[in-house]
Order: sequence, then structure tokens, then C-alpha cells
Amino acid sequence: MNTGVKLTIVNLIMWCLAFAAFTFIFILDTQFNEFPMQNYRVSTAIIFMLSNIINLVIVCIQRRNEKSDERNKYFESLSATATMIVIMLIIFSGSITLYVIYEKSGLVPVDWLWYIAYGGTFIVFIVFNLAYLIVSLKGTKYDS
Repeated sequence: MNTGVKLTIVNLIMWCLAFAAFTFIFILDTQFNEFPMQNYRVSTAIIFMLSNIINLVIVCIQRRNEKSDERNKYFESLSATATMIVIMLIIFSGSITLYVIYEKSGLVPVDWLWYIAYGGTFIVFIVFNLAYLIVSLKGTKYDS
């Protein structure tokens, strides 16, 4: 396993933990009003900022240690395509689900729009890293 794959695994785990923390804080604060800070927006911004700083460090280490070649660009292209399709499906499904649930009242709680915006962003990073990991470990017939 090369350094790029190891760093991708670290990045994937970090984004999964950040998304889990975001979801946990969101549910506690909006559904049960039990989170001590009583403001999930500040908590979300802190989690998102720290995750992006860690992501930036990982990407810088990855770029410094690896030379980019056609094979890496191909993996990134496949990963980006998979990410786009998955995110499109998740955002569409989430939005339609909220519409169906709150159709009779005519009002969607604003908290859920916040969750879709940030959750979608977290999921982009998770799906991209997961897709890159799968493609790089599985390999492609690009070499042959």
C-alpha cells in the first residue's frame, strides 16, 4: 500500500468522524435541545473548519510525496464522477423526503436545510475518498 492510499484512508476516517460528530450534535441540539452549546451552527462551523484544515494538511503531504501521473488523474476522474452521481442522488432523495414529510404543513424546518447543506458537503469528501480508495485498490484495466 503506497503513501497516497494510506493518506486517503486517514482522510476518509477523518471525514467520517467529522460527519458523525456533526450529525450527533445536530440531532441532540435540534431534536432534543440537550447539547450544552445550544447552537449547532457554531459547533458545525468549528467541526467543518477543523476538518478542512486537516484535509489541507493531508493533501499537501500527499502532493509532496507523490508525483502526479496519468494513472492518478484517471483515478481522480473516476472518483469525481462517482462522487457527483452519489451526491446528486442523496441531495435529491433527501430533498424529496423532506417535501413528502412536510407537504401538508407547507413548512420545512430550517434546521434540515442547514443539515442538507453541510451534510452534503461532508458526504462529498467521504464519497470522493472512498471512491478513490476503491478505484486505486481495485485497479483498472488502464495499464493493460
